[in-house]
Amino acid sequence: MPSSYEITGSLLEVNSDAPLVGLLVEAYAVDAPQDRRLGGTLTDANGAFSLTVNEPLDPSSPPTIRFTAYIDGRSEVIHQTDPFTVESSPYDLGRLRIVPRTPEPAVPAYSAALGHELPDASAPSHSPLPFPRRFDALPAHQPPDEMLEHLGEPDGPMSERKSLWAENSYDSPNLPAGFTFFAQFLIHDLTYDLVQQASVDRLRKREQHGTSSLRLQSLYGPGPEMAPHLYAFYDHNHFSGRLLDSPAGTKQDLPRNRQGRALIADPRNTENVVLAQLHLALLRFHNHVVDLVASSGDHGRALFDQAKQQVRWHYQWALVHDFLPQIAGPEAVTDALERERRVEAPPTLPLEVAQGVLRYVYSQVRLKYRINEDATVSLVPADDTSDTLLRHHSQSIPSRLAIDWPRFFALGDTPTQPSKLIDTKITPAFLNLPLVEDPRPARRSVAVRFFLQGKRAGLPSGEDVARALGKRRTLPNTSVLRKLGLRATPLLYYVLAEAEHQYQESHDDQLGPVGGQLLADAVIRLLRADPQSYLNAHPNFRPASELTSADGSFGVGELVTGGTT
Repeated sequence: MPSSYEITGSLLEVNSDAPLVGLLVEAYAVDAPQDRRLGGTLTDANGAFSLTVNEPLDPSSPPTIRFTAYIDGRSEVIHQTDPFTVESSPYDLGRLRIVPRTPEPAVPAYSAALGHELPDASAPSHSPLPFPRRFDALPAHQPPDEMLEHLGEPDGPMSERKSLWAENSYDSPNLPAGFTFFAQFLIHDLTYDLVQQASVDRLRKREQHGTSSLRLQSLYGPGPEMAPHLYAFYDHNHFSGRLLDSPAGTKQDLPRNRQGRALIADPRNTENVVLAQLHLALLRFHNHVVDLVASSGDHGRALFDQAKQQVRWHYQWALVHDFLPQIAGPEAVTDALERERRVEAPPTLPLEVAQGVLRYVYSQVRLKYRINEDATVSLVPADDTSDTLLRHHSQSIPSRLAIDWPRFFALGDTPTQPSKLIDTKITPAFLNLPLVEDPRPARRSVAVRFFLQGKRAGLPSGEDVARALGKRRTLPNTSVLRKLGLRATPLLYYVLAEAEHQYQESHDDQLGPVGGQLLADAVIRLLRADPQSYLNAHPNFRPASELTSADGSFGVGELVTGGTT
């Protein structure tokens, strides 16, 4: 018996037969004491939908379904069918003609590329930013906008099409594809408190230790008292200590409400199918740890606090012992651990790291990802039927896109797809974002927008930062910059260029001396400043044997799989 079935159809405006694009459609079972949500999706550019219900279809007891359509992301019902019986799959509802207020066409999430809110390319120079500078005394790098536009424009020097290397040389020799998405999760965790402060400050419960932390706030939010919808309660009162998971039998999708919105602390973690399932994996890692520590006799809030502490320490361990050594280099991590032993003032993420280093992740993005043995997703749509990496917030993830994690991390014998190299080349899809509204093609490039935002924020040049750190002052092969008239290098481009140069010399795909030290110092300072981090509270901490791989190792891959692969 198939484990799922599909309901298909299309929504059209009643008079003109114009497709209704971007409407949220959902299926509910009506044979329960109350309607039970079975799944949801959005109508596409033709008004069509294909809604996968992750339950077996039993012909001997066919389900009775009610179909509902909403304006995307709102609670306003614009169409609801009478109950009907589904006896075969796919079950076609046909062309449904509706008389609603026609909604705005839904805008795919490409402009929020990889979950980062794109900066306004024309933001005034005095726009306040929440990140402090590490190098206050360094002068701002202020080249003409036109030079920055030429550097990052579509088909410019940063496009992969302009590279003289062979196509397969873009693949990293040592970084698996999953590190791209873990880096995105890390960025969201580092900036969660800042986003909360800007958006829902009146509801936010302040943490004690600064505005950036590595305490998995994007997973736990403000806690079970202030955000009970994120947690699992029994009989409405008894707190289980667990995070709310999807219904039983749902392997690949986050828990969602009736409007299809994911019930997680940080909605940015829903914007692509890999990141959403990485968040789900960490949610389930917490619940697995609850099961492991439940033998202590604790229950309720005490059980939750004990499990949360263990999850945070495993997360921080994976950062220090796996992610940072592979991205910043083992030497940079060792030096940061020694250099940052005493941190008196609660730090926050420096501007130079937030806008000059962490955006290295854009150079790692592939145009396509193999999700499992049968499914591939594209960064941008190849045609009307192709699955895309990026998702709407209210768009559920079908079972066909369940992640096979060994394809993203080195786990077991399954071939692991690599990330792209950390270098100055970026996929053309990011250099010409189709839905960014700007008549100037260069301003539709993510690289140009980041360069301009760095200029407005007053970022120093890469050479000045390198000098301040005692590193190499100039980069080789800067003829591209000089041809554009740039006498100094934007910090982001410098970080990418030194990583590219290091790979050409050593074939190690990682950040170079400047980018590696900036990132390692920032992460270690945050951990040193937190008295509850494992570095301070339990410096002899080691991952639990139940959560490690068969060889006893523990890293990002084991964090995502709970050591069960």
